Amino acid sequence: MGMIGSWLLLAAVAAADTQWQPPPAELRGVWFQQDPEQLQCQRLLQARGRWEHEGSVLIGALWIDDRVLHNWADYGEGDIHQVVRSVQVSPTQWQLEVSVGIDTLPDLEQDGSFPLWLSLADGVLVWHEQTGQRYTRTWQRCSDLPPRPDGN
Repeated sequence: MGMIGSWLLLAAVAAADTQWQPPPAELRGVWFQQDPEQLQCQRLLQARGRWEHEGSVLIGALWIDDRVLHNWADYGEGDIHQVVRSVQVSPTQWQLEVSVGIDTLPDLEQDGSFPLWLSLADGVLVWHEQTGQRYTRTWQRCSDLPPRPDGN
């Protein structure tokens, strides 16, 4: 799909859904799983143009913007969690209601939604979800989001 295609999908979300509540600003950015050497992050930061590689520098990243949490798979797309609502439950914890699509935005009417918990402490983002079995991942912040290709 590539980065430009992802932005087109996000534009469709903005046009179609007026009930969403964005993830909090302190969670927005590009995150990678904890790696002492931060090699993936260095690769992203050294890229001449983050959009020119059609997302290859984002493989393995967790992209959090004002509408989605996007886990970039090794083939370049991955799972896209569209935020339905978010609630701060403590100074460092949030509960989000999300709907997930694989390689595409979810269909909010068909796909339903489920809770997802995020916590942030000492620069480490912890992702907790329980959909059949408990799933936890930890992430380190790499950078702010690059400017969108459309300048917004």
